[in-house]
Amino acid sequence: MSSHAASLMAISERVSIALSKVRVWGVVGIINYLQRSFICRVQRHRLVKCVKASRVSSPTPGITVIGDLTGQVSLSKTMRDFILNLRDSGIPVQTYDTLLRHQIPDADVARIVTPLEEFDIGRYSHIVMMYRCPLPSNLLPQCHRVRIVFHDSEHGIREMAPFLAESGDGIVGMSDFNFEYFRRTFRSQPVFKITYPFRFKVNEATSREELRTKYGIGLNDFVVFFNFDFGSYYRKNIPAAIRAFAQAFRGDLTAKLLFKTKGASANRKQLHEMEKIVKESGISDQFVHISQYLPRADVDGLTDACDVYLSLHKAEGFGIGMAEAMSQGKPVVATNWSANTEFCMPDTAWCIPYRMVPILPYEYPVSMKEWAEADVEAAAAALREIRDNPKAAAERASRGAKFMAEHFSIANFKKSVEAFMNGSLSEHSSDIKSGVDIKPGVGAEPGERA
Repeated sequence: MSSHAASLMAISERVSIALSKVRVWGVVGIINYLQRSFICRVQRHRLVKCVKASRVSSPTPGITVIGDLTGQVSLSKTMRDFILNLRDSGIPVQTYDTLLRHQIPDADVARIVTPLEEFDIGRYSHIVMMYRCPLPSNLLPQCHRVRIVFHDSEHGIREMAPFLAESGDGIVGMSDFNFEYFRRTFRSQPVFKITYPFRFKVNEATSREELRTKYGIGLNDFVVFFNFDFGSYYRKNIPAAIRAFAQAFRGDLTAKLLFKTKGASANRKQLHEMEKIVKESGISDQFVHISQYLPRADVDGLTDACDVYLSLHKAEGFGIGMAEAMSQGKPVVATNWSANTEFCMPDTAWCIPYRMVPILPYEYPVSMKEWAEADVEAAAAALREIRDNPKAAAERASRGAKFMAEHFSIANFKKSVEAFMNGSLSEHSSDIKSGVDIKPGVGAEPGERA
């Protein structure tokens, strides 16, 4: 093939990828992407200046955290929890926020971000960055540099893979599932596992009775709950959740399906699809949709006001909703695939079998190949089992709460960070529950776990 033909093929491929992203993101999404690219250039310039101003010649043991620390997205929240866990663990830490404008209250910023006059990028032995941090990789060679990745399983990570490989930095996964994916994909780069910084405490939550009354739910109703963002509608597999509930409880007005959502106004197509499926499934009188902003007390109490948490996701980066429900001693019914399998096990949750299916163009960019489709009938059976055998369900849910408290404890987190800082790649890896091998650039092999 001539160089001219190769260039045309490369251009054609880039155009195809760009068009696929337009279909998925829309024009507004593309504009936002361009804005982020510009901001990234500004951030890089700021960080380079910060590096050149470093006054430290020999770093001491500790961690410098760099990323969008004051953002409102879930990745930023996880980074903030990571910082708070480091402090609770007694591990020296300093932080640098790459956002140009804070998106969280000033009082919270003060708890997270190190004042610039106290920050020195060369101070500590390890630098932990969000995966797209603009800090050039050829700077500060005396520090151990890693990029920490939180995403919806290997599917989103596949799109990041070229960027991560080009950086040459180490990579941190925060679930067993993603850790194993990284080890198979990035064979020439060090890969580490750090325990996810799960921090969830219910403070002054609205009571179960008050919430049910407030949102028109009977005090004795059996409530199936799911909390999601419409921006992740297809990945969260909302149609499957609706159909599983309908198979289990259609016509039983004492059973309710409750969705707490955000982003409905910006995702009208998905909203209308959801409403259509609810109607066609015959559960309109059993469906409760809360899409408006809720006060913090209501948000904290909503999971506790329900009887079971249902997630038939196609891919997950951690599964914070499932984790919060399990930590409160609630039964969790979930797809037996992706990062949530670190805590959703047969002894702690109702693990739903699945099959691998192709990802359709409107669901995700064309660079992704396939993801999991949960067995709706098995999910319906699990929901009925939980309602029909409340004592047995409570016992399994109690084991889940115990596991969450122990597995995601500060002591375990500290142990994993210390292993990471000592360069250990094996002490902090767990037995992986996946029976599916994921090959870079190919997609998941069809199969299921038992």
